[in-house]
Amino acid sequence: MKNRLHSSVSLFIALLFLSPLLSFNHSGSPEEWQLRRDNKGVKVYSRKSAVSSIDELKVELTVRGSLSAVTAVLMDAANYPNWVYGCSESRIIRRVSPTEQYQYQLMSAPFPFSDRDVINHFTVRQDAVTGIVYTASIATPDILPESKDAVRLPFFDGRYELKPVGAD
Repeated sequence: MKNRLHSSVSLFIALLFLSPLLSFNHSGSPEEWQLRRDNKGVKVYSRKSAVSSIDELKVELTVRGSLSAVTAVLMDAANYPNWVYGCSESRIIRRVSPTEQYQYQLMSAPFPFSDRDVINHFTVRQDAVTGIVYTASIATPDILPESKDAVRLPFFDGRYELKPVGAD
């Protein structure tokens, strides 16, 4: 039986071309999330960052699907160009375990900006009591040499929180 999931998304893919020094660590920010847009069940929030001049973003939406199916999509880095805004290339550099991998992503930026790339340490864990699945995608910029064709993002912190909200 499929579960309906509530996905609280803290990915900032659309903003990556703005600055090579972005930090998306949302811990320690004193600001409360402010609802900026609510359209067709997709809620977009923002707040000031404690460590960057770029606001943090959070998106909430409900999707139909099993926890395992949605988690599998998040673990499938090779398919990110099919659904992650601006992602032109993505691959797994090293698979450490079924719940841990290092990923490379290249983000296309509009002229006159340079493309950006990021190397992330991606992990997944599930709370045995609540069933909530947590992912973390933290920049590890020194895993590969920098490319002359893209600006390496030294900081990135993106997270998904998948909450089961009921059965169909």
